[in-house]
Amino acid sequence: MLCPKCHGRTWIADSRPVRKSNSTMRRRRCKGCMYRFTTYERVSVGVSHGNCTYQGAASHVRRALTSLESLAREAGEMES
Repeated sequence: MLCPKCHGRTWIADSRPVRKSNSTMRRRRCKGCMYRFTTYERVSVGVSHGNCTYQGAASHVRRALTSLESLAREAGEMES
């Protein structure tokens, strides 16, 4: 993670779970300017494929099926 002050590299000085929000609090320190800051990290559960989430993949699949149905209708009209 980059320092919000000088954009240098940081390291984790302290880490502890936060039970109420099911997340992790991390105290970080910049290697360059020694600036200290806190981040909260939460686990996100989802299915991903490449750069898209499950929800994004589902919309791609719906569009592909719609396109295939359209092509099938056009092919049926050509055969008639």
